[in-house]
Amino acid sequence: MHDKAHGLFHEASFRDRVARGTASRGVLMAMGGLCARFSPRPQSRRRGPEFAAAAKKALGEDIGRITLENAQTALLLVHVATGECDPDAASIYFVVASRMVQILKLRDGSDDDDAVTRETKLRIWWSCFILDTWSSRGANIRRQFMADHGPEGRPRLPMEESVFSSLKPGDPEPADRGRGLWACVVELIEIYTHIQDFHLDLATSEIWDDEAIATIVAAFEARMRVLEDSLAPSMSYTPANLGRYISRGLGDAFLAFHLGLNHYYTLLYYLYLDQRRVHKTHSVSTITSRGQAYAEKCKHYATQVSDILHTARQRDGCALVYNIVSHVTVVSSSVLLHTYLFGDVGDLPAAKDRLQSNFETLVLLRQYWPSVELMTKRLVIFQDNCLRSLSREDTYRFDRWMMRFLLEHWLALEDKAVTSAEVQSPGYVEPGSVDQVHFQRSKVTNEIITGMPDMEQ
Repeated sequence: MHDKAHGLFHEASFRDRVARGTASRGVLMAMGGLCARFSPRPQSRRRGPEFAAAAKKALGEDIGRITLENAQTALLLVHVATGECDPDAASIYFVVASRMVQILKLRDGSDDDDAVTRETKLRIWWSCFILDTWSSRGANIRRQFMADHGPEGRPRLPMEESVFSSLKPGDPEPADRGRGLWACVVELIEIYTHIQDFHLDLATSEIWDDEAIATIVAAFEARMRVLEDSLAPSMSYTPANLGRYISRGLGDAFLAFHLGLNHYYTLLYYLYLDQRRVHKTHSVSTITSRGQAYAEKCKHYATQVSDILHTARQRDGCALVYNIVSHVTVVSSSVLLHTYLFGDVGDLPAAKDRLQSNFETLVLLRQYWPSVELMTKRLVIFQDNCLRSLSREDTYRFDRWMMRFLLEHWLALEDKAVTSAEVQSPGYVEPGSVDQVHFQRSKVTNEIITGMPDMEQ
């Protein structure tokens, strides 16, 4: 979980506090509640709820004290609650954590702090920002942290991982902080907050201006490209670079960054799977060509997500088993589903293979997170609704329901309500009245989606 889902600790310092018996009980119990699920020993896995309950009790008894450790405990409990399908509890713990972080002014640190303490505080602040971006929108709740960071501006970015891990208590601020994976994750999340807002505005707007939308998408694309181009060559996604990060014990963090990068690209272009929109403009040929290009990019990045997830399962030191990976997998699968249902015959074998590979990831994750069952049900509902609108110009309609599928991942997805106007439209297909080609394809995808074996938790 550390350096993937959050960056709450300086590992060497924390291990030292554990050895000396001075580590916070709340933090230790929350760690146990979060990570016991990964133990190979059944008796340890079974103690996860016991540890989580002890962490909640410790935090509740000490909640009046605004401390770094209580903020860390609350943030760990956010991850526990979301993984257990309890977004309401997660929201409460996040409010507690974020208020403590703000009261403690962790973004700025203190002149009396050594480098370890100052950087740990900064990373906790950024962990809050990242968690807020994912979890608040995922539960359809307003974010607590502003996308532009407010009048105080952006805090410093986290220092490079090896620089941070090599620090010792009492060390001064290093002359060169470097730029590592966690800093790049932060920069990506800053862009993603704006993409979220763009999707929300788009899905709830009654006006669809293709030129304006394309301009906004191009602007986000340019920001993503600038970030990619600014990466050091050693951070690019190549087998050699992955091998180097694995040797440093950061293979999973390296894959987590690139998984996020490809996921955000997929989301940026996702609206262009809704081909019906382009015909509302006067410059049909230009917009259609651009829209088709963006749709192909969406499919490309969704396949990249699938390939990264496959690599994470195959390579030692690369496991991606934090909870939000299940949602990323489902979004990738929804694009692969589009390709398999509506793509050319030549595209079907690769799309099927990647769908099956994605579900191997979901099977793996379901061992650890009850919430994966919810994610899988969301994809089943998604497929069923796609089959009701099989005209290639009328499927994957980018509306409020689609936005909920893409962003509100902690909530159950209801079956899409169909309006009388949609029923009367040429693209609408009554359930059960699917043509044979799509019926046969849907049987294949349905077998994959619903074929997850029962597994002991």
